[in-house]
Amino acid sequence: MDRNALEAIGLDFQIKLYETAMALGRASTEVLVELAQAYARAGRHRDGHAIDRQLVARDPKNPTFHYNLACSACLSGEIDFAFHALDTALELGFDDYKLLLEDRDLRALRDDRRWEAIVRRLG
Repeated sequence: MDRNALEAIGLDFQIKLYETAMALGRASTEVLVELAQAYARAGRHRDGHAIDRQLVARDPKNPTFHYNLACSACLSGEIDFAFHALDTALELGFDDYKLLLEDRDLRALRDDRRWEAIVRRLG
């Protein structure tokens, strides 16, 4: 079995573990963060987006949660929502300029006229 196959098995195991914790009512914020990241690595962007929405609902003042929500929205094709979440992240204090410019998850936003306004605000 090659490395990629083993990694896929491990990722599937992680996802099942976190989903089980959710089903049992043991979905702490940390479990949700890990599940959202696992979904993203597995390419399950809509599932990750749903978890990111839950995280924002739990902690609406967390700029990182809004930034991650923007990423998952973008990957799910929800461009307007992604800009809204990114704008909220900036309002709440997100300030990682380098990440914003390099994050592949936000690639689909870069050709939109609203992108430059976001970059200017942060830079």
